[in-house]
Amino acid sequence: FGLLFLLGFLEVCAFPLLSAGAATTVGAGVLRVEGAMFALMTGALVLTLGVVVQLWRPRGSAYSADAALAVMVEGLEAELAARRRQAA
Repeated sequence: FGLLFLLGFLEVCAFPLLSAGAATTVGAGVLRVEGAMFALMTGALVLTLGVVVQLWRPRGSAYSADAALAVMVEGLEAELAARRRQAA
């Protein structure tokens, strides 16, 4: 988890410096390619961090089964109550 944040920090710090160096040696046209690569890498990193943060939270996140389990428990309780009424 912390390594993803470190990777993001290093990307934000290093990529502009590398782009400026490449622009002086190769030319200004390389900045478009490097800008697109920076956008793709940053987007992938943000999406990965979003998924990891959602997985990290055990309750109420997008990947938890709380809602499905609540429906299942409600159905089981209703069935148990119906069986108790029939037995009595």
